[in-house]
Amino acid sequence: MSLIPARLVKGTKEEVEVTVVDNTNQLTDLTGHSPTFTVKDAPGGSSIQSGSATVSAMTMHCLIDTTGAGYVVETTVYLYVSFTDGSQVPVLGPFPIAIGS
Repeated sequence: MSLIPARLVKGTKEEVEVTVVDNTNQLTDLTGHSPTFTVKDAPGGSSIQSGSATVSAMTMHCLIDTTGAGYVVETTVYLYVSFTDGSQVPVLGPFPIAIGS
């Protein structure tokens, strides 16, 4: 899995991408695997946003809406992504996102 470090401006709606790497080379496309994301106020903390992610092969595109009250300037929030793979539902993260002004 790779991370593109993110810094978002409060009041914007922007995509954050997370690329998933399957070390077994059995999963090559997340389409149809129910990709979702959650943004939390701290690692393992309270959810401030969740939704469905769009995908392009193994890259999840998460539309982060920083207009909500849970997004505070000069703080860090944490992105988690998930998808189904048979009976497994891995949760990847946390990926830090800095909220700026």
